[in-house]
Amino acid sequence: GTVDVRLRVADPPDYLKTDMTLSIEIETGRKASALVVPTEALRDASRPRVLIAERGRVSEKEIAVGIRGDGLAEIVSGLEEGDVVLLPGERRLASGDRVRPRIRKEQ
Repeated sequence: GTVDVRLRVADPPDYLKTDMTLSIEIETGRKASALVVPTEALRDASRPRVLIAERGRVSEKEIAVGIRGDGLAEIVSGLEEGDVVLLPGERRLASGDRVRPRIRKEQ
């Protein structure tokens, strides 16, 4: 969606005119290094959790979510780097199910 916002620029450049329409990006948060997962992996917003693969079986882990945006969510606690997070697929998974995940590396 879009939102109309009026901003005041302290020392505007010459090409910036009154009532001119601009496109801007407002960054609300940033971390230099964070553990993130695709937002599609998150289950139940009221009690956030993800499904992970441990020793060939599905396990459910409660997590704490931080900053969200652009299809990714920061995981503040509950996961470790290297945990294999399962994404929704054709088959509905539950804790204890056997799995053989295909690893997808994010760029």
